[in-house]
Amino acid sequence: MWVSGLKKLNISVFFQLPVNVFLVRHLPLGLYRLYLWMLGFLFLLFKEKTRRNVIVGLNYLTRAKPLPQMLPIYVLKTYLGIFEHYLEKLLLGYRPLSEMIDFLRPRLRVSKRYLLDQIKGKGAILVTGHFGAVEFLPLALALLGHKVAIICRFKRPELKRELSRRAQKMGVQIIDANEGHVATRAIGLLKQGYILITECDEFENWRPYPDRHTLFLGARVPLDRTLDIFYRRARCPVLLGLMRRDENGYTLCLEPLAGGREHAEIAARALKVLEKYILESPEQWYQWPEAVEELQPYINWDENYAPETLSPASSL
Repeated sequence: MWVSGLKKLNISVFFQLPVNVFLVRHLPLGLYRLYLWMLGFLFLLFKEKTRRNVIVGLNYLTRAKPLPQMLPIYVLKTYLGIFEHYLEKLLLGYRPLSEMIDFLRPRLRVSKRYLLDQIKGKGAILVTGHFGAVEFLPLALALLGHKVAIICRFKRPELKRELSRRAQKMGVQIIDANEGHVATRAIGLLKQGYILITECDEFENWRPYPDRHTLFLGARVPLDRTLDIFYRRARCPVLLGLMRRDENGYTLCLEPLAGGREHAEIAARALKVLEKYILESPEQWYQWPEAVEELQPYINWDENYAPETLSPASSL
């Protein structure tokens, strides 16, 4: 019976079961990481589609690389990256906030920090993706002295309560995407000088233009208009920020997307830069299972990845 129940569980809900929450509060970090990895492989044992989608997506990329035999290593690292994501989510939600600050501060590096200095206190959109240690991104920005707001969704009300309480202590504003008036709240906070964090690769929640497309992973995909709506209404700078996991810590990688005055398709620019980081470190993108499923109508995963050029008319 427990096997049947396990097969029905979403991976996020599975990792946030009460026993795992209890253990993250009490076990040493190294031991809890090992426990969560073992639990993750147990979960994958009963989730054939998740396993298959990771392999299909990585195979699509690595067939075009000089060393396709690296696929098994990429697959293993991607599985571990998925588990690490939920470890970071649980740590941030349930370990003492002071402990997490002491953990992250000495391990944090920032690439192109001047981009953050230029927007401090002015309001800006920071687009991110399901890449690396994204859960640490709001805390990292807060530690760097910025006012932070984040749009996110919660699978468990317990985690929402815990993170909301901690966010209040750090001055971080949380906007629940499952509640109403998301755009109104987001624009209001941007005008108050906050950095608004939102993701560009939640494919199941895209609101695409009916007649516009962009390139992502070598294929034409619908162009999401959500970020463009925020940009047109706020007219503020836009950056892409990814928390890349490194050997000895984390690097906040920043890239400029728009200055606030020019016309720009923000989602198209964000996906182009995100793709560059995925190609460099495919194992750090833990959105492979969802991408293979949601982008199936647009990407032939049986072919080899190859960059393409989108004609100007196609993106109008």
